[in-house]
Amino acid sequence: MKKYVSCRMVLLLVLGIISSGLLFLPVHTAEAAKEVIRTVVTSEPKTIDPTLNEDLAAGMIIHHCFEGLLRDRDGTLVPGIAESWDVSEDGRIYTFHLRGAKWQDGSPVTAADFEYAWQRVLDPATGSPYALIFYPIKGAEDRYTGKAGPEAVGITVKDDRTLVVELANPTPYFLELAAFMSYMPVHRATVEAAPDSWATKAETYIGNGPYTLVKASSEGFVMEKNPNYWNAGDVLMPRIETNIIIESSTVLAAFENGELDLLESIPDAEKPRVMQMPGFAAFPQITTYFYTINTERKPLDDPRVRRALALAVDRKALVEKVLRGSDFPAVNVVAAGLKDSQGRDFGASAGNFGLDPAGEASPEEARRLLAEAGFPNGEGFPELTLLYNTAESHKLHAEAVQEMWRRELGVNIKLMNQEWQVFIDSRKNGNYDIARGHWWGDYADPMTFLDMFTSPSATNWPRWKNPEYDALIAKSMSQSGVERDKSMYEANALFMNDMPIIPLFYPTDDFVIPPNVKGIEHSKANVLYFGRAVID
Repeated sequence: MKKYVSCRMVLLLVLGIISSGLLFLPVHTAEAAKEVIRTVVTSEPKTIDPTLNEDLAAGMIIHHCFEGLLRDRDGTLVPGIAESWDVSEDGRIYTFHLRGAKWQDGSPVTAADFEYAWQRVLDPATGSPYALIFYPIKGAEDRYTGKAGPEAVGITVKDDRTLVVELANPTPYFLELAAFMSYMPVHRATVEAAPDSWATKAETYIGNGPYTLVKASSEGFVMEKNPNYWNAGDVLMPRIETNIIIESSTVLAAFENGELDLLESIPDAEKPRVMQMPGFAAFPQITTYFYTINTERKPLDDPRVRRALALAVDRKALVEKVLRGSDFPAVNVVAAGLKDSQGRDFGASAGNFGLDPAGEASPEEARRLLAEAGFPNGEGFPELTLLYNTAESHKLHAEAVQEMWRRELGVNIKLMNQEWQVFIDSRKNGNYDIARGHWWGDYADPMTFLDMFTSPSATNWPRWKNPEYDALIAKSMSQSGVERDKSMYEANALFMNDMPIIPLFYPTDDFVIPPNVKGIEHSKANVLYFGRAVID
């Protein structure tokens, strides 16, 4: 057996820190700045249940209030509830040795808590959007698809402090999955007492992480240091106060008025000015921003129409004239920076699929394809709608692309915005023509983008189905090295050549963190951790 106490995946992203001042936002109190850090999330989370969440805003709350077997600390995987683990020589059996950790109510965290949480994800009745991320575990897919019961899943509680996980095949990124929020334990007694409401009230939101939730409302969240956390001595910031502010211009105003301690949401129009502020930093993300196309609606069911729309978008102008920051044009759904087994950048090696790598449009080819599909110069093309969630930046992006399609193709696309929770339901249920989309990678492997578009996936927003693609993704799950690379590249080519999404840009994670703040950490999944923050 090979012995591990941490993961080798390292990404050091050390950020600076935060200014002080009195707080005027409604969820906050007038505590001393050194005792509280004040921040925002830009959408109201639909849920903060680790099993059901699929939103990064809620992920920030979850990552502070819960802890999995491992924890991402500034891009490095370190022991969490598991103090060590063994991996079999064939890479299929993981044995996690748990430390003597406690829930915030003082009860012990056991291996059975992890088994319960993971089986809850895989129970088809739960409807977890992240069940797919458990498929590397033996029997997990059969359980979720109803072909087998919970006993078929390769999870064994050897004793209270020992959890054994059997994978269907070696999975090089499994330790990263073990740190992901869907893999975090939940408090069984609390969940079973109120399965539909336990995660809606601070008093029943029982976690095992560095912080406890003391207030939750439509205005925001307040978290305080958890004295029962096993590593409480490492938690330096006593209190985190998080407001929900949707508009980035409002966030900027609050920051400049001294009501926030860092700036996380920057209006596109203000980026040139904000980039000159002390403490500005831009970090690469495992993220792609795109438009998803509903392939079940005519004429969007025609790949020629989808490709014409993609080729008519001037992504270079979008980045330089609208975004005005450090983002860069995208040519693939797989984000830049993810590597294959040979250390090559997957996206760069996969090719451009007819899209200009510099981001410039190809209007002549776009018009040719649209004419071939029966819409010369846009004649007869139906009026479709581009849907986006309410935010100033998304509106600006949509208006720019709307004008490109009108100018280059002669097609008229209406714009429609919806509040976040309504929007995600519309997109998930296929109630749209074209919609805004983006994906933050959950782990540092191309599969975090590729498996989201398999036929049964809850994140297959384009409702695109290709049996050959599904077979290649399934095949890659049992492969390793160059064979796995080959299957993933072939699947990626099938997807991108059919163009069910329009890649727009690879965003960077932009912040302004004033020089008097130290210790904010940034995970690979773009979640900030404030436990080590200290305000001078």
